[in-house]
Amino acid sequence: MLSQQSLDALTAADPIAAERTRFELNTTCPASISEAEMEYQQALTLRPDVPGLHLELGEVYAASSQWSKAEEQFLAERGCSR
Repeated sequence: MLSQQSLDALTAADPIAAERTRFELNTTCPASISEAEMEYQQALTLRPDVPGLHLELGEVYAASSQWSKAEEQFLAERGCSR
């Protein structure tokens, strides 16, 4: 419960840092990777203008060896397409 309170406080202070923290916490097991993927996709739907979201999602894909999806997100972060 205390860690959730800390994460909530971090989210209020710096949403991007909070997302990076969630990413680090969520890349420890496959179920968490799926959850992280879903959260980043939701974030991109709500706020596609936030820099770094495609990069972070690409890192989630890279952590689970989904290389083509990772590449797609890295290119999207740069404003490129295949």
